[in-house]
Amino acid sequence: MLKQSFGRRRARLPHLLIAMAMLGIVAPTIDVSRVVADLPPTVWTGSGPANFTLVSDGFSAPAQMSYDLFDGPTQPRFTDNTWTLSTTAASDGRRSTTYTYNGFHAFFQVRVHLDAFVTHNGTTTTTSVVSAGPVNCCEAPSGGFGYTGNHQFDVVSGDTYGFTFGGSNVDSNPTFTGTLTVASIAPFTNPAAVADNTSWTTAAPLTTDGVDGTLAQPGEARWYKFPVQPDSQVQVDLSNLDQNFDLTMFRDIAQSFATLSSTQDLTKLSAQFAGDAYSPSIYSPSIYSPSIYSP
Repeated sequence: MLKQSFGRRRARLPHLLIAMAMLGIVAPTIDVSRVVADLPPTVWTGSGPANFTLVSDGFSAPAQMSYDLFDGPTQPRFTDNTWTLSTTAASDGRRSTTYTYNGFHAFFQVRVHLDAFVTHNGTTTTTSVVSAGPVNCCEAPSGGFGYTGNHQFDVVSGDTYGFTFGGSNVDSNPTFTGTLTVASIAPFTNPAAVADNTSWTTAAPLTTDGVDGTLAQPGEARWYKFPVQPDSQVQVDLSNLDQNFDLTMFRDIAQSFATLSSTQDLTKLSAQFAGDAYSPSIYSPSIYSPSIYSP
């Protein structure tokens, strides 16, 4: 629990928390080498109609799956073809991902879909991410398509989550090719998580009641702020740590930013150091007041 007390302005930080003070911002970051070793890795698996390839299982590179289907027993021209790329959550929390889905489903009456899902205790919840078509040549996704974006999964340990994707057409050219790439991103880099005290602009107030929390991924940070009276002291202690963290304290960043971005100093300088364009020496040459007349 991160806690502030008055008098000597004391703050405590057990576990994985960070504090930001108005005259002191605290921002610890995780030692990546230790955290990666402690977090159990998850691998992604693929399934669906024939002729798909799991290019990467997500262990050391972004998860990626490709498919290449051309007519056959499943009559792909008239039947929706769906593939799945998924993994299993090793711990509770939010999983932030970025996806890229590119492909070609021929030209006539082309449909493309990409759905995110979470299966918890046998119940699957699905969210539509992309739903396009049917369209004809050559408005996307007809003639080729490409979609990219972010998606967040809220999961508990043991949940299966990921994406289903694919589509259909009614074309004489029954071709289906596509590639889905999914990469994990740290929560603080996702615009949707900005409100969760992940930067100095969204630092959460710290009171004497304290606060509990965790850092779940390498590079993740949390920011807190509290007022500090002039001539007082601030002391921050880290205790009950199960990892190696960095702790940083800053002065009032908002005030410093406002000072740097203010135009008042520029206006003042312009007035004080105005050029002599309106009173150049040519209009008052020394010939009209030579020193001989005022020795």
